[in-house]
Amino acid sequence: MINKLFTLLLLIWVCLTAGAFYYFSQPKLQLFDPNSRFQNIMHSDNYVSLLHKQLALNARPTVIHVTDSNCSCNVLTQAHIVDLDKQLAALNFQIHAVDIKELKSLIPAAPAVLIFSKMRDLLYAGPYSSGYLCNKDNSLVDLALQQANYAIENNLKLEPFIVSQGQGCFCYPEK
Repeated sequence: MINKLFTLLLLIWVCLTAGAFYYFSQPKLQLFDPNSRFQNIMHSDNYVSLLHKQLALNARPTVIHVTDSNCSCNVLTQAHIVDLDKQLAALNFQIHAVDIKELKSLIPAAPAVLIFSKMRDLLYAGPYSSGYLCNKDNSLVDLALQQANYAIENNLKLEPFIVSQGQGCFCYPEK
């Protein structure tokens, strides 16, 4: 009898804990671009030109981390950023961080990342990953870098990998 009661209480506790986690984590799961603003901007002919002008890129491969100093979501991406920086620094990428306020007309939310080739071609624009934890396990950036490496190795035209519909923890710039 006591064993059944203990099992029942344990089951109730597990259900309540899972429910509480779901309840408190749901408000943080948001779309990267809820108003499709990024989707519309990125298809304009001058989007990459505007990024070049705003960021003053040179002829080296570059990664730009777009952050928001007031955003609690930055903490979730920190380990992913460290891993990405190590990987890209080994490939001679310049690494910069920019506050989203500088790019608010070009990027809908932070944290985000922009990656450019040495020819200043946009390789990736969007969130680091999709999902609540923004970690390497569900990385969108790694997928884009694999695509870029494949294109370079096989002498194919590089198409930018632009993600506007990722879902995770994001903060939006003030207007």
